[in-house]
Amino acid sequence: GKEADVIIPEYSKVFDFLPGADKILQKGRTNKYDLAISVDCSDLKRLVGGKEYFETAKRTIEIDHHSVNSMFADFNYVDPVAPACCQVLIGMFEYFGIDIDKELGTCLLTGIITDTGGFQYSSVTSDTFEFAAQLLRKGVNISKICQEVLRTKTKAHCQLEKLIYERLEFIENGKIAITYLTLKDYAEYSNDMGDDEGLVESIRDIEGVEVAVLLKEKENLEYKLSIINKALNQDNIENPKCFILDTIPWRHDILWLIADIVRTSPIVNKNYPYGYDCNICEECGNECSTDGDGIDCNWAFVEYFEKELRERGYYESRA
Repeated sequence: GKEADVIIPEYSKVFDFLPGADKILQKGRTNKYDLAISVDCSDLKRLVGGKEYFETAKRTIEIDHHSVNSMFADFNYVDPVAPACCQVLIGMFEYFGIDIDKELGTCLLTGIITDTGGFQYSSVTSDTFEFAAQLLRKGVNISKICQEVLRTKTKAHCQLEKLIYERLEFIENGKIAITYLTLKDYAEYSNDMGDDEGLVESIRDIEGVEVAVLLKEKENLEYKLSIINKALNQDNIENPKCFILDTIPWRHDILWLIADIVRTSPIVNKNYPYGYDCNICEECGNECSTDGDGIDCNWAFVEYFEKELRERGYYESRA
């Protein structure tokens, strides 16, 4: 057999219950691996903390399910129809004759549940439930998984959730809900990655809301934007880059800049005057009900948002 390192620099502590979590490394033990495998990443930007090992490895493999995958490895296996990357992995393990025991099955079912929002997204098919049934027959405890990753909230999460509701604003007759978190908020309440997981989803679930927006302040004048379009019934799209908005004051000036962009976006205004084209759908191949124009695609909206910020002079891309 081969000796492998699992490198994840930072992850939410809710996953500490998973078998083998204690073996995860924050840093690699060498600067040049014989083989590097990326899982569930559509491009190198999303390999946070692992990009350096991937780029210097002798051979690279990526396994993914995102339809906008950039095919960045030597060998790319991408199934854009699969709603979860762990569903792709199960098929690969079966093909190569790799036995899935209870421990491995627990990790795989956790991946399916988190990637599909608990089997809620429109990309879920009967095949997904068939794969889940196979894992249950291995003895995997689905109740424990759901308790750990879907229902358990940290106290810090509750504090942050309270703040986003206190600051919540509605525009466009309640179609858009927008709120924010500051560095001070994170310093006061949150010490662990993942404390803000699920916050934008809670805004999405408000009656009448079509687009939920959460702005998160980061270090060095950087801000990350999480956006969900409820009509897609998809998971959150978070820009892997940061918006550099250092020429305008924080808080409401930024919020209303974002609100204005969302208000005129193709998601809200189907007849956007500039004839915006996301240039993704030709390669997408995913059934996202966009009719080829990209106006209902979250990925297209992220690209659209960057374009608008550039044109308004408030955007700078950082690698």
